Amino acid sequence: MPRAHLLPPPDEIRSTISLSTLNQAESQLLKLAFGPGFNFAQLNAISELIYKRQITRASEKLNGWLQKVFRSHSGLAFDLIPDTAQRDKLSISLRDAHGGLTPLGSRGAGVRRVMTLLTALMANDYNDDYHVILVDEPEASLHADSQHLVRSLLESLGAQPRVQVIYATHSPSMVNVLRPHNVRLLERKRVEATATSIVANRPFEGGFQPVRASLGITPADSLLYAPVAIVVEGHGGRRTAAPIN
Repeated sequence: MPRAHLLPPPDEIRSTISLSTLNQAESQLLKLAFGPGFNFAQLNAISELIYKRQITRASEKLNGWLQKVFRSHSGLAFDLIPDTAQRDKLSISLRDAHGGLTPLGSRGAGVRRVMTLLTALMANDYNDDYHVILVDEPEASLHADSQHLVRSLLESLGAQPRVQVIYATHSPSMVNVLRPHNVRLLERKRVEATATSIVANRPFEGGFQPVRASLGITPADSLLYAPVAIVVEGHGGRRTAAPIN
């Protein structure tokens, strides 16, 4: 039987981690960074130079896991920031694809949620068994660009031979129209006087019209994705807008 993982986890990684009061998500993150048997009390007994080296190596190891699990260059990187005055605390920053470094506490709730999701996904060994990853609305609180990134990471993970990724979404940014056979639509219908949920296995037929309707996308919304739009007069004083690709 495959192992099932229901995500995201209930706890989120804080911008400053207290080593004495780790939640489950933070514990997973630091096990990946320092190793499962690391004793954090040792950080108080070493010199400042060695302490900083330990944190640097932990960041490198953490980012090594990121690249190993997702097997693609996401442009993201974790930075663990030491606090020499309080060694029982670590700050975390997220480096984006442009090299910008922003403390996690200055990011929105969506970015913190993504970091927690990435940590939970990295905590698994996908070579030891078959895995089913179930994610509920991974796009929550995320900008459209970030949603595309999360979708790409999940697709990368799902491309591994022992991994199946299933996520529920209400966002068109999480639907990859270039992979139509991966999309399923859950429709609510009335069948023989009974409200029934039906899975449509080929919702891409008809130009994804059932999916567009389910997500509440109207023809006018497509103008947002057109590089150029020309508005012309139509019959009876109506105006027609046509996207140009």
